[in-house]
Amino acid sequence: MIKLYKNLLNTLIIIFVIFYPILPSYGDKNPDKILHLIFVVQALGIIFIPLERKYYFNVMKNIKEDKIFLSLLLLNILMYSSSFISFDSDTTLKASLKFSLYIWIYYNIVYNLRGKNIFKILLTSFVGVAAISSIFSIYQTYENLHINKHINAENRISSFLENSNILGLYAVSALFIVIMLFLNSKKNYQKVCFSICSLLLIINIILSQSRNALIALIFGSILLSLIYNKKLILPTAITLGTLIILPISRTRIIDILSTNQNISRIKIWKITNFIIKDNFLFGVGYDGYSSVYPDYVNNYKDLMIRDDYMAYHPHNVFLKFQSELGILGTILLVLFFSLTLYNFYKNIKLFKNSNKQAIIVGTAVSFLCFLLMNMVDSYFNSPKAIMTLCLILGISNFYSNKKVKEPFEKYFSNGSFVTSAQNQTGYI
Repeated sequence: MIKLYKNLLNTLIIIFVIFYPILPSYGDKNPDKILHLIFVVQALGIIFIPLERKYYFNVMKNIKEDKIFLSLLLLNILMYSSSFISFDSDTTLKASLKFSLYIWIYYNIVYNLRGKNIFKILLTSFVGVAAISSIFSIYQTYENLHINKHINAENRISSFLENSNILGLYAVSALFIVIMLFLNSKKNYQKVCFSICSLLLIINIILSQSRNALIALIFGSILLSLIYNKKLILPTAITLGTLIILPISRTRIIDILSTNQNISRIKIWKITNFIIKDNFLFGVGYDGYSSVYPDYVNNYKDLMIRDDYMAYHPHNVFLKFQSELGILGTILLVLFFSLTLYNFYKNIKLFKNSNKQAIIVGTAVSFLCFLLMNMVDSYFNSPKAIMTLCLILGISNFYSNKKVKEPFEKYFSNGSFVTSAQNQTGYI
């Protein structure tokens, strides 16, 4: 019974990690259904399996030490509270419930994935799907070129991520974990596999034509070479040189400074400043930006982008939370970012000189790239982007909850996803 339950729970979580980038974000076949099923399975486990119930209460007893979880929970509570003053209460409640599911992803990765070799399976699933998305992007590019459609700012590749900017973020998030796995792998075939994956992900970023992702690639590469290994400066310089030489990436990097490319975003930021000025304390309600945007555009016609244009978010994460959740929203967002960065620092110190540290460094760089990309966009409106963020945070915190997991280690091993496999990867 216990083994069946743990195998089922682990299997469902891994299925989610594999399929959330592939399934549509909305509609009848969205990945939320898998999360709902995981919730039902664990609820039944808590009710009918005494040892699982004991483990759950142990998690609840110690979860106050999980700063990432608590900061996300505080944000979520404020989101629900904002429905009382929201300009569109239904939208706010639905978006708040969606954010609860994102926290559930983090919780599942950190606390519900248990057993021998499960972390290896988690990483393999995440990296494998990211590599497949790159191959699919190359296929889409071939199809476009076959009908004389060139890849540019107007004709961009999205693979199965629905949106080219989300594709760029997804590839960046996976890339630095793969690079760290490459640097710390001990076998030649692993190095070959991870180097191929790294190349595929860089190609994916270029084909996405996402300016944010290109800047994040450069920023993350420089950051990794400075904080982890200065020998990476040469590969970083080669990568930067390649991006500048290739017309497909050079054009998009130059576009970062183009006034014509940025004028719409500047107008949205100016509209957002008016919204914040009128709703500084409490905001307009979580995810309620699009409800008030048309009224402000009608009042400030000179800031209209075009007649049929609708801005769903202010293209900056701080402007989003300040305009939608007020001053307390901004404070809690800064708290979440600060505690998460501190958690990375603590875990890097905790697992110093181990292979686990390498993976945490990779996730830390991915998180910092996520923050950078949110300065000129707001990925908190994209389900797949926030699912990726919560997955990255879960990976970074997987080994740091010894007090919770150690008393049940034998139980986890007996109920593992793959019980007979040996850990032959050499990278965890």
